[in-house]
Amino acid sequence: MPSPSPFAVPALLAAVVASLKADTALTSLLADVPSGFGSGPAVYGETAVPPKAAFPYVTVGAPTEIPLLTFGEFGGGSECTFHVKPVSSQPNEDECYALGTLIKDRLDDADLPVSGFGTVEIAFEILPDVLVESVRGLAVRSLPIIFRAHLSGVNGST
Repeated sequence: MPSPSPFAVPALLAAVVASLKADTALTSLLADVPSGFGSGPAVYGETAVPPKAAFPYVTVGAPTEIPLLTFGEFGGGSECTFHVKPVSSQPNEDECYALGTLIKDRLDDADLPVSGFGTVEIAFEILPDVLVESVRGLAVRSLPIIFRAHLSGVNGST
């Protein structure tokens, strides 16, 4: 069944979040979602981090999407990029890099099932420097790992 959205991004990000939450090596190092905001390991949408979320956590977001306008038996698809960002309150970069390594291992060359698409190829693209910002008066470090995904073979197309 085709995705209800005309865009690939929502289904792709949902698949990425599900994959990260299924990685026990990663989730064993993450805080839990605060009560009242769900349950499980702290993997959030980029704009959905709860107030007073405990560290460390991971965000998924900042997507881009370019439609692949192809014809033929496999239908169209999309080329997308997205960030996966470990966020830490530790006074050095070690925790960000440790979490980042697990994230890269999980997603680079991953074959994720994405609703509405037959084939999904994800590849690590770029690792910028660790970012330091003030969150609630606390120095917080994050490592925005950027991935590129090619989604094709739209389900339901002929």
